[in-house]
Amino acid sequence: MSSTTPSAANLLELLAAQARSFVDGARSSRSPPLELRAKLVELQRELQPMLERVPKDDVLLELLERRVLTFVDAEVRAYLAWQKPSLRIFQNALRSTAKHAQTKVGISTVRCTACGAARENEAVHRCQYCGTPLLGATT
Repeated sequence: MSSTTPSAANLLELLAAQARSFVDGARSSRSPPLELRAKLVELQRELQPMLERVPKDDVLLELLERRVLTFVDAEVRAYLAWQKPSLRIFQNALRSTAKHAQTKVGISTVRCTACGAARENEAVHRCQYCGTPLLGATT
């Protein structure tokens, strides 16, 4: 965007168009949700300086500020919902392996509540496949 003063309406349109472009690209390539999240976070960072130049009396400023703060999680949640059947591959694999389910060795695995992927190690607090926080995940 140029050095002119942006309006909240223009930035809302820019945000919607860029986010839609990233989501459409992720859908067409079936990208992992974490890749989409990274692109959306970068867009969020790029919008921050522009957001600060919007006149304080712009009637859409509050809406724009709220949207910039929340669009990453909203778009990733929508993408996860769209991709959900393919994300359940981990849970489907566990269900089909009776031997794994019957084995009791005293070790528990923290699994993502969104996609069922196992946490690689205890230091990881966000699913490395879909990006969902692992706090409150089931074992």
